[in-house]
Amino acid sequence: MSTIILIFIIFLGGAILTFLASALKGILKEVLFLASVFVPVVLFFTNISIGQTFSFQAAGFAFQWGITPLSYVFALIVAGLGLMAAIYAVSAMRNKENTGFFYFNYILTIMSMLGILFSRDLVSFFIFWEIMTWSSYLMVVYQGKDVQTVGIKYFIFSAVGAYAMLM
Repeated sequence: MSTIILIFIIFLGGAILTFLASALKGILKEVLFLASVFVPVVLFFTNISIGQTFSFQAAGFAFQWGITPLSYVFALIVAGLGLMAAIYAVSAMRNKENTGFFYFNYILTIMSMLGILFSRDLVSFFIFWEIMTWSSYLMVVYQGKDVQTVGIKYFIFSAVGAYAMLM
């Protein structure tokens, strides 16, 4: 199995498990969240090489993912900063409600940012862009009613940018 697809499977599985574990109390939820970010990031740092590719067919489209020298550099930045921000998020979200929802969207955001960097076709790029838009929007509006106006503005700008890319 390709390391690229394995990283995405671990991110997605970790996001789902973190969301399902939101009912848990104590440190187990935070450990699961950090492991869901840490394991694929370590896998990326140790097993990804420039030139690695993965492709498959689905719904009549040929999806292609790969690592170029430029995408590798930016993926290092996204993965490293994503891991550091995850560590900070655990302390920042300590006494908040529904943290599983926030952690789920955080993991999806990191996964989709890496997916954008690894995409070698427009369909994959657009799918990952939409996942990033929705999950980051949900992280913005997570804080409550006070930030919903800002969240809607963010979503509109992101959607306009995404659809402008398709033109």
